[in-house]
Amino acid sequence: LAPQSKIVSMVKANAYGHGVQDCLTALNAADAFGVACLTEALQIRQTGDQHDITLVEGVFAENEMPIAISNRIELVIHQAEQLQWLLQYQADYLAQGLKVWVKLNSGMNRLGFKQSEVIDVIQTLKSHGFTCVLTMHFANADSDHPLNDQQIQQFLNIKKTCDPILVSCCNSAAIFRWPELHFDYVRPGIMLYGASPFADQSVHELQLKPVMSFHAAII
Repeated sequence: LAPQSKIVSMVKANAYGHGVQDCLTALNAADAFGVACLTEALQIRQTGDQHDITLVEGVFAENEMPIAISNRIELVIHQAEQLQWLLQYQADYLAQGLKVWVKLNSGMNRLGFKQSEVIDVIQTLKSHGFTCVLTMHFANADSDHPLNDQQIQQFLNIKKTCDPILVSCCNSAAIFRWPELHFDYVRPGIMLYGASPFADQSVHELQLKPVMSFHAAII
């Protein structure tokens, strides 16, 4: 579906409950893996897997910074304190050749810098030598919601202002809905496991194959 984009396969929460170690093997062709917290990232490294890892919530405390850097884990930053921690560890982070993902809060209102902040953050990071990836998360990619157009326009405006910059905005539903927004990285999650991201479209319609099934004898 996105042949020109790199794939960050989301394996957070024990690969959506499917067992992360088995899924790492099955998803070996992915360009990178995405996880929610440092513990999940370290579990991947402990298997010996050397794929790029994106920590989508970033570090939760400053003392996690050297652990993340030494394990070559790329960070998403979404608030000012994380930015300060990153700048404090700038030399070590850049020495590992890691990109930094900058999260825009364009309407999901879960994590991220507001539009008025994110351009300054990116310009600050660029001036310090960081390679940045502008990222956001759709709030309603699985439906025809007016917020979708607002989020897209905001994202594109910031992309234009900050070019040249790498960008990523598509989750599973958005991968299907907006091929023109695939850009540098897509971040499939639930679709990887053969579940539909849409309430009104089946896995068969989307040509997805469930990767887990339960079977039981009748007592």
